[in-house]
Amino acid sequence: MELLKLENNVRFILAVVKGEIIVSNRKRADLYVELETKGFTPFPKKAKAVEPEVAAATDDTEETEVQKENERQSKG
Repeated sequence: MELLKLENNVRFILAVVKGEIIVSNRKRADLYVELETKGFTPFPKKAKAVEPEVAAATDDTEETEVQKENERQSKG
């Protein structure tokens, strides 16, 4: 997988340098279509995991509860 990505990167850079692919002043979608027609392998972005956000939210809630309890104990 990594080797395929690196090969694509090298081919892309060489094509841009040689003038076979023009990147500037183009829409991204048009460039993607051209890359697919030239045999480049698409690699979709990985979706962000929802789990860490939920875990972070629960950690914040627990932390505020602990802070409130500590404040109560210090006051009285």
